[in-house]
Amino acid sequence: MQKMKQQVIINNNNSRAKAVVAFLLFLFALYTSLGQCVIEESACVIYNHDSQKISYFEYAINNKTRDTAYIWIDTEAIDTDSLTIAQKDILLFLKYLRNPKCNIGLDFLCNDGCIDYGREYPYQPVIGCTFIKKIFPGESFLIISLNNSIKKDAIHIINKDIAGRFIKNDRLDLFCYNKPYIIVW
Repeated sequence: MQKMKQQVIINNNNSRAKAVVAFLLFLFALYTSLGQCVIEESACVIYNHDSQKISYFEYAINNKTRDTAYIWIDTEAIDTDSLTIAQKDILLFLKYLRNPKCNIGLDFLCNDGCIDYGREYPYQPVIGCTFIKKIFPGESFLIISLNNSIKKDAIHIINKDIAGRFIKNDRLDLFCYNKPYIIVW
């Protein structure tokens, strides 16, 4: 009889320990999923009216952080393997702001007197030069890439606070893309 009581107590303690471990694992998974901007990739195929196959990729960027973020699409890759993640983000953002291959880059638009242009006229961003999108916490953005013209590693994300070190956010916000999706071909 006493052995049965001990077994019941041991089994009861094991189930509590398992419940505590499961709860801690749940909290850890929740914590790690909340602190990131996640890029989900999916490939799709459709057929047009001539029965021609058209393939495209969708990249859904979900801001699961508590901070506002900026995303941009850079068409030129640079070697950042030896850098930390923070250094890589800063280097890529500065390169994008001051891109010498663009006639008019974001740095020029935001700092050289073009603010009225952003307020008064419709602004059409150029992928690889002036496209930038502001994503608030909990918000999503969809990039549709026809013919695989944009790869996942060309999509970059930077925290608003880090971007604010290099350019005033209120000026940058004037040139942010304002639709929930963009189609690139």
